[in-house]
Amino acid sequence: MRLSEAIRLGTLMTSQAFLALFTGDAACAWGAALLAVGATPERVRSAGLRRWPWAFAVSVNCPSCGRSRLICEVIVHLNDDHRRTREKIGAWVAEIEPGDDPPPALEHCDPNHCCEWTR
Repeated sequence: MRLSEAIRLGTLMTSQAFLALFTGDAACAWGAALLAVGATPERVRSAGLRRWPWAFAVSVNCPSCGRSRLICEVIVHLNDDHRRTREKIGAWVAEIEPGDDPPPALEHCDPNHCCEWTR
């Protein structure tokens, strides 16, 4: 499942959370995507990296403020700092996510340092 699809599907499962992956019955954009693909709380750190490695390897500019970050970080930033809806975040991800091409190599990516939610 594409990341944009997972975010959109996850929005149907929970309300939106801010500053946390999950809180009560709510989830941020990343949390919504992880719920949609059945990630368990014990495996959230690796689930995103395994399914969407390109989001941890490619930098983009935030569509709201222009700050350059890894895609995984921009998703968190849009959710928490700009308070974009998860539907809008999913639509933005759909514009930038790769097609069926193989994902970039992640030799140097440490999932514990890529995104705030993995800490």
